[in-house]
Amino acid sequence: MKLTTCIAKYFFFLSTLPLLATQEQTGNSYFESMNQSQRLSIEQLLIIQNEIYNRIQLNKHKLLCIKKKSGSLIEKWQELLQVILPIQLDVIKAYNVGDNQLGLSKFNEEYVHCSLESTALCKLNALKWLFIFDNAFGITEFKEISLQEAQSLIEEIAEEMTSETFLVQIDHVINSLTPDTSLIEKRQAVLTILFPLHMSVMAKHGFDGETGYIQAQRAIMDYYHDPLIAQKAAYAQSVVFKRARLIQ
Repeated sequence: MKLTTCIAKYFFFLSTLPLLATQEQTGNSYFESMNQSQRLSIEQLLIIQNEIYNRIQLNKHKLLCIKKKSGSLIEKWQELLQVILPIQLDVIKAYNVGDNQLGLSKFNEEYVHCSLESTALCKLNALKWLFIFDNAFGITEFKEISLQEAQSLIEEIAEEMTSETFLVQIDHVINSLTPDTSLIEKRQAVLTILFPLHMSVMAKHGFDGETGYIQAQRAIMDYYHDPLIAQKAAYAQSVVFKRARLIQ
C-alpha cells in the first residue's frame, strides 16, 4: 500500500480551507490517540512483521496458484487478501495487538510511524511485498520515481479517495452486503471500486494497466519514510475504513 501507494491520497486546496483544517485535525488526533495508547517498540514491530513474512513464505504455493490463474487484477488481489489477511490477523492476535481491522490498522500505522526512524522496518516490509509481487503476480521489473512524483501521485489518489463522490460509492457497496458479511468479504467489496480509482490516477502518472498498478505500489515503497506521505496515507485509510464501517 502499499500502504502509501494505495493510499496515496489526499486533499484539498484554497477553496476548501475549512475542509483542509478538519482533515489535518483528524489526522493529528489519530496520531495523538496512538501516542496515548501503549505503543509497540521497533523491536516488537520487527518480530511481528518477521512472523507475518515467514508465514507468507510458508504459503508460497498459494501465491503461485494466484499467479497461474486467469482473471483480472482485482480478482487476483481479492484472492491475495484471503491468503495474507488471516495470517496478519492471526499474528497480531498472538502478540496481543488485536484480532480485527482496528488492531491491524493500529499495527500498520505504528509500523509506518516507526519506519521513519528504522531502516530495518522499511527493508523488511519491502522484502515482504517484493516476495508477494513476484510470486502472486510475476512482477519483478519496476520503475523508479522521485519523492516529488510520489507525493503528487499520493496527493491525487487521496483527493479522489476522500471525495464525497467516492465515499457515496462506498456507502452503496457496503449497504448491499448482508449483516453477516465477513471482514475479508467487506474489504474485497471495497476493492471493486477502489482499484479502478487507483488505476485511473496511476495511469496519468505513467503507470498503465495492471502491471503499472503493481509497479506504482513498488515505487512508493521507497518513500515510506516521508512524513507527508505517511500521514496522508493514514488519514485516507481512516476515512475509507470508517465509511465502510471496517473501523469505528
